[in-house]
Amino acid sequence: MMSGGKKTDLSLQDFYQKSKLENILPDSNYDVNIIIGAGAALCKWQAPVVYIDLPKNELQYRMRAGSITNLGKQSATESFANMYKRFYFVDWVVLNKHRNDIKEKIVVVADGQWRDDINWAFAPSIYQGLEAAAHNVIRVRPWFEAGAWGGQWLKKHIPTLNQDEINYAWSFELITPENGLVFESDGNLLEVAFDWLMEAESKAVLGEDAARFGVEFPIRFDFLDTFDGGNLSIQCHPRLDYIQKEFGENITQDEGFCTCS
Repeated sequence: MMSGGKKTDLSLQDFYQKSKLENILPDSNYDVNIIIGAGAALCKWQAPVVYIDLPKNELQYRMRAGSITNLGKQSATESFANMYKRFYFVDWVVLNKHRNDIKEKIVVVADGQWRDDINWAFAPSIYQGLEAAAHNVIRVRPWFEAGAWGGQWLKKHIPTLNQDEINYAWSFELITPENGLVFESDGNLLEVAFDWLMEAESKAVLGEDAARFGVEFPIRFDFLDTFDGGNLSIQCHPRLDYIQKEFGENITQDEGFCTCS
């Protein structure tokens, strides 16, 4: 079981030495200078920003493989559970805030999940797509995850899933901020985190409740597969005042279950 955590109030610039960032200057010996990294936009260059987004399910696959680290770390030495907790309470909070701070500078949005190909779009096109989605039926891209109590129903009924996985415990249908939205154009796919939609169109999505929930989508649902699996874990969710004080969360989680056979 993971110990508790609390959402940070840090900003991305707290991870860097400001003086060193400000001293990174373009090299006049070259016609084109490119600065790459999570804090590239902090350097105050008068240059367009290309924002590369990575779906959070892909991020978690890379965590398990030990091929990435948490923000500001040089090596992946912690367990998957602790890395995820750090992402949830620190990294995603910081990076979402940073993206919102620099949104006027973002010229191109790219999908960084593929090894050899990169699909991209101009930022105004992405925001036009988000506006259209906010006024229509929203369907996020689901993703599937194994678990200690996972079963075999999802594998049996969705043959396109990786059949080498030992089981599938969850089908995440709308678990924000982890699901993504996929845009399509001429057969090309580009995925961005669901956070983009809420940051840009929370009032259109939530109506008057946007005043209460801000850019957080307050409803989550998934399918749990225990067919030929194990017993579900027991979960305890804090009261609203407690989760706000101790964890820095804005809302608590009330759960309802529907059993299928």
